Amino acid sequence: MAPCRREKDHPLASNEHPAASKPYTLYRGERQPRAFVAGLFSLLLPGAGQLYAGSARRGLGMLALAALIGAAVAATWLRDSLWVLGMLVRPNVLIAILAAVFVVFALHLHCVVDAYRLARRRRGRAGRPRGRAGVRATAVALLACALAVPYATAAYYDFRSYDLLVSVFADEEPTDYSPPPQAPAVPAPAETGETEPATEPITEPEAGGNPAPGGETKPARLVEPPERGAYWKERGRVNLLLLGGDAGYDRSGIRTDTMIVVSLDAHDGTGAIFGVPRNLMRVPLPPSAQTDMETFPDILNALWQYADWHPELFPGAKKPGATAVKETIGNLLGLEIDYYALVDLRGFVEMIDAVGGVTVNVTTHVYDAGVSTPFPDEEWIPVDLEPGEHHLDGRLALGYVRTRWATSDYDRMSRQRCLVGALAEQASPGKLLRSFPKLASTIKEYMQTDIPLKALPDLIELLPELKTDRFVVVSFVPPTFTATWENGTPVPDVELIRGTVKEALRARPKLGEETGLATLKGACG
Repeated sequence: MAPCRREKDHPLASNEHPAASKPYTLYRGERQPRAFVAGLFSLLLPGAGQLYAGSARRGLGMLALAALIGAAVAATWLRDSLWVLGMLVRPNVLIAILAAVFVVFALHLHCVVDAYRLARRRRGRAGRPRGRAGVRATAVALLACALAVPYATAAYYDFRSYDLLVSVFADEEPTDYSPPPQAPAVPAPAETGETEPATEPITEPEAGGNPAPGGETKPARLVEPPERGAYWKERGRVNLLLLGGDAGYDRSGIRTDTMIVVSLDAHDGTGAIFGVPRNLMRVPLPPSAQTDMETFPDILNALWQYADWHPELFPGAKKPGATAVKETIGNLLGLEIDYYALVDLRGFVEMIDAVGGVTVNVTTHVYDAGVSTPFPDEEWIPVDLEPGEHHLDGRLALGYVRTRWATSDYDRMSRQRCLVGALAEQASPGKLLRSFPKLASTIKEYMQTDIPLKALPDLIELLPELKTDRFVVVSFVPPTFTATWENGTPVPDVELIRGTVKEALRARPKLGEETGLATLKGACG
């Protein structure tokens, strides 16, 4: 016989409903959210974790805010990507972006932690175990670390960009070099230390020339320098001097083996490219040079290093080598060179790789068993390109523009112009933005320039407007542009070169062998 239960043990003895002692649930079989999953959802999409945890109003609000921010960024980029790129090269904007990254990270982290806590509270109300404090702290820390990775990456790239801009580009517009009064003359390279250099001061140039000691007259610049401080876009034209330095692990000093002047018309996107041979002899020195030399007695690619060794040639210049090359080539062409940019061999390779390579149209077979590499312990670069389109990486592009084993200096100048034109034609805002972090690192390490920070946005905006099919190109190579020869090297015909530059900058220049002018499309080798 079963023992009798006491009255108080009977389930109906109490006034409390039997289900009241059980944990609270909305209905039987309801799925309870997991806190870590909720936090992960909000990590991937702010507000998604709140929806998963059952807080629709809060989740939709966070989703709306995230969608608003994303839509604003996307709309700005799609509407005017060039404006976005232009803003990204302004240091003050980069500082503001860095602050915005931290603010958005804090908001996003709040969404993640909030979703995690909502899910925990709901599981607690449902009577599910909520885990130990140590486990909860570890889960939140893992979510926070995962979230921090993309924001830390963005902040790092932002800082690297800022560092690049303030360390490489000039703070202000470069000013024309003006020699101080009574600067001593610089001896020619051939003079020995036993010879006393001339000390007679050089007088300021008159309108028709530059009086030098002995009554001789130096050639004056063909184009009067424009007033500095006005941006090139307001002037309508910008003249850039692009230099390739022959610097490597086994070389000392800088030899400017590549010298190209790019003149751009900001109004219609047309331009001209002038190739200056590295081995020109007796190039006239500019009126601003403080020397009794009429011409530079060595080949032109040695001028940078010579000016560095003799800073008194341009006293007061921040970078004597750059000033000497910029002023001398400008004087040779009859142009005022606005800015220069120098990249050495290693920087050239890494810049081409940073933008994903470059496609060139090779018109003649280019072959070389091996071109020297700028990197130590690397094999030399073999070049074997048949006519046709080729996509070149950095090393092969370097071999393409440097080989002269089976050709000459003047043939490789044609290939250099071809590559510059291809890079300009293939540049796009998206490609520049994707490659910017790597480009920034390369530019900082391997490039020097006097382009001012405030001019960068305008330069970027000009890129897609360039009509490279209407670019005129000319190389001042012998025999056409040679007045005479000295020790087997050409001496330039200055007047013919200046006249040709004038013709190239006309709205409708005359093309053909008579002028030496051609279009960029036919300039590849």
